[in-house]
Amino acid sequence: MKKFALPLVLNSLFVLFGLRGFLHALAMHQPWRIAAATAGLIIALGLLVALGLAMQKQAAAGKAV
Repeated sequence: MKKFALPLVLNSLFVLFGLRGFLHALAMHQPWRIAAATAGLIIALGLLVALGLAMQKQAAAGKAV
């Protein structure tokens, strides 16, 4: 799990900044900014899911050995 520490921290920051940008875009009522922030947030959440699956696969491989 130590090998996933840095990617997990960086991705968590990416998600937080994406959420911050999305909420700011909602407050500004600018559709183009909302669309861009939504795309960034979806990418960040997709990376978080991929990282979670990689961690799960690594844990399963460790138990099988």
